Amino acid sequence: MKVCDTFAILNENHEVVPMDDCDKWVKSYCLMDRHVGFDHIGSYDISTVFLGINHGFFEECIWFETMIFLHNTFNEIYCDRYKNWDEAVAGHKKAIEYVKNLDDQAPVEETSRANSFTAVITSSTDLTK
Repeated sequence: MKVCDTFAILNENHEVVPMDDCDKWVKSYCLMDRHVGFDHIGSYDISTVFLGINHGFFEECIWFETMIFLHNTFNEIYCDRYKNWDEAVAGHKKAIEYVKNLDDQAPVEETSRANSFTAVITSSTDLTK
């Protein structure tokens, strides 16, 4: 993978712009608004962001990510990634609808993953559909 396939910023039209100068990328990335969306619903926070680093690795380019957390924690209950802004916006909306349909008292179990805790909803609802 070339460096320009690894790092990127967003332009004013929310298009991914690959960068081959790491110093310029760091400065630009740190100053830009990377948020696609953030919502707090009940006991959950939904965050969708531009990652700035290709998370597709050896496959297609993946630049955006939606995560659902238990409110005010880093206990992740869901993660999905996308190729572009439009997919990220749609994924964020899908995550909002999923959380709205959750019972606020849904059982949550904590599982260890890479020295952190990940909360897993044990609901029968499947967000991937």
